[in-house]
Amino acid sequence: MRIQEWGLIIMETGFRNYASHSAGEVVPVCVSGAAQEVQRISEIGAQAQTRYDFRLSRGIRSLSLRITDDHESGLFSLGEGGVSVSTWQSEGIARYTGMERAAYFLLCGALGLLQYRALALNPLLQPDDFLYESERDCLFSLRPVKQEYALLLERPRICAGCVQFFDCLGCEPEVGALLDILEHIRGSHLSRATSN
Repeated sequence: MRIQEWGLIIMETGFRNYASHSAGEVVPVCVSGAAQEVQRISEIGAQAQTRYDFRLSRGIRSLSLRITDDHESGLFSLGEGGVSVSTWQSEGIARYTGMERAAYFLLCGALGLLQYRALALNPLLQPDDFLYESERDCLFSLRPVKQEYALLLERPRICAGCVQFFDCLGCEPEVGALLDILEHIRGSHLSRATSN
């Protein structure tokens, strides 16, 4: 069996595991990586939303959120059993937006987990089906270079079209979790701005 085929089998197994989680069930997500902020992701995640249980240990049915040093041009990438978020350019983006770096990782991870759930529930979809170029200020729109996402993250939002699209795919709990995380981050921005 070739490595590529093996990776697809592992990804399909992860999809089936994720698809088996009901709408009201808490989904365990194992957070890992070398970044110092990894522990803070689970703390902020618990404060911001209730769909995911971000933890530092792996369970039987848990997804993964890996914080990597890979040079990724997007906010996240989908892989075997979950989502990867790159630390590349994250310090500068977080500093520019005034966002805590762990909150940046959490937000990028939640974007990826939403797409991962949509793929798990809808086997005919492919990751490329989510890509779109637009002038709209939506975190799902493509940007040519990673630094341009900093402009979107000044006032992070998901457009109504994406919310409706993912709701129609059966991802209402994940959309709700993502919107809760966005609201939490906006609240953190406001409290930081008023304390300065």
